[in-house]
Amino acid sequence: MRAYNRILRVARTIADLENVDKVLKIHITEALSYRKMEFNNMYTKINFKNWLRRPTRA
Repeated sequence: MRAYNRILRVARTIADLENVDKVLKIHITEALSYRKMEFNNMYTKINFKNWLRRPTRA
């Protein structure tokens, strides 16, 4: 539920920046794209940390 509210909050901000009264589908899509970038960045960091912890093979 927190992710849903966060996405709507970002979409509302995007709509406000465009001086639009209603949150449109395009605003939600843009907000979701930022969420996806955040998730991909987190995923990359996690994989990099796991890679550093792997034992080296001889």
